[in-house]
Amino acid sequence: MHMDDVTQVLFHAASSKLITASQDGLVAVHDVSGGLSQDDGFIAALNVGTSVEQLGLYGSEEQHMWCRTGTETLQLWDWLAATVEDAVGGDTAVADLAEARQMAAAAAGASSAAGLFGEV
Repeated sequence: MHMDDVTQVLFHAASSKLITASQDGLVAVHDVSGGLSQDDGFIAALNVGTSVEQLGLYGSEEQHMWCRTGTETLQLWDWLAATVEDAVGGDTAVADLAEARQMAAAAAGASSAAGLFGEV
């Protein structure tokens, strides 16, 4: 599926989905409930647009995903919606925070605990 190195693999146990991220800028979702066949199990591709360095799931049912890209942006996705054919959403990022590192540094500097942390 991926055309470049895979950077992260996550398993969503509740839905039997395997999520892979790559330097090719894609996040691929596979349904592994029927086995690990790459072609049969592929159900969705999310185009992040640049190398995906790290990702994680969040939400009460881990239905949302965050991606940290190689260009230090942070993207938020409703990845589970992308796996449902007729669902609205999921095919584009919910949020794309281009200045994520600077925003985090500014927030840390403005807090009363700023002295506890080194420079971000």
